[in-house]
Amino acid sequence: MSAQCSSTSPCPWDVIGPDCKFASSVYLGSGRSDDRQVSASKLDLVKVELIPLAEGSVRTADRKDTMETVRRCIGLCFVLLSSLLCLSGVAAAQDDNPLPSGMYRLEMILASVTRLPFFGTSKSASRSISLIEVRSDHTGLVQRHEVCDFHVLQNSAMIKMVFPDKFVAALAKHSYPIQVEKDGQEWRYRADLGVERIGFKPSSNQSNLPTKLDDPSVYDWDGDGHPGATLKLSVPLLPDGELYIVQQGHSILNGRITRRGRIEGSIEVRSFEHRVLGAWPGFLNRSPEIVPEPAESRFSIIGIPRDSTCETLREASRQPKEKD
Repeated sequence: MSAQCSSTSPCPWDVIGPDCKFASSVYLGSGRSDDRQVSASKLDLVKVELIPLAEGSVRTADRKDTMETVRRCIGLCFVLLSSLLCLSGVAAAQDDNPLPSGMYRLEMILASVTRLPFFGTSKSASRSISLIEVRSDHTGLVQRHEVCDFHVLQNSAMIKMVFPDKFVAALAKHSYPIQVEKDGQEWRYRADLGVERIGFKPSSNQSNLPTKLDDPSVYDWDGDGHPGATLKLSVPLLPDGELYIVQQGHSILNGRITRRGRIEGSIEVRSFEHRVLGAWPGFLNRSPEIVPEPAESRFSIIGIPRDSTCETLREASRQPKEKD
């Protein structure tokens, strides 16, 4: 029995025979299936058409060959549709990831109040620019950061503090896990930077900062020929001085992702200790009391090109800042 086929009355699958011929095509939105690249916007609609052909327009050797051709075409359609669904899933997963792997610029502004003997109390703030890389491994998201620039934004009227290039270069390059979690309609970001030590290496049973330059845990951290870490100090009417210090601190970044690849937030200072072990001239050998100001401290992260380097970030920081 031969089937009668029309555009309004297609042939049932079980009666397709020599008198019932179809041509098939698959469309992705407005693009054809043979496009070499399929964008996420073209995955909104998948449409499969089976178009009846006029009788006699296709010739087959016999019913067996016809059925084999049909089965092969149907199988190909299902394979193609499965592939498209996978591609759609990948595109959706990428769109849902608010912090994709790549390179970023981290800016941290740390505010504090300093009380120094003979010089009184003053407010100050430091600004650091770091190159960070976000990647994923079997444990989750991992962030690696390298400090590229570090300087004081606000000095007191009496004292100007300078962080030498060797100090900045010696700051640790380290990696740590980060958390990115959905919180209602927002994405939250958290990075525990861990404990960073400057100017000394504690022994296994040492919990406090060293108090003397000749302490075995103190070493020439920045390679400038002096023990500990060296800071430059400028005081009016006096020669420029140097402070030889040790320091340790533990900070956590808590923020929200304002848009894909962009984060803004606050800096939680869990602990901070600082001690001057020596100075030149000697009368500067006084350890200031430094109290962080969390309400005035903040950070931001923004995506940058993958080939960015510390030099790229330093050059950009010297240019006038553009508004977003």
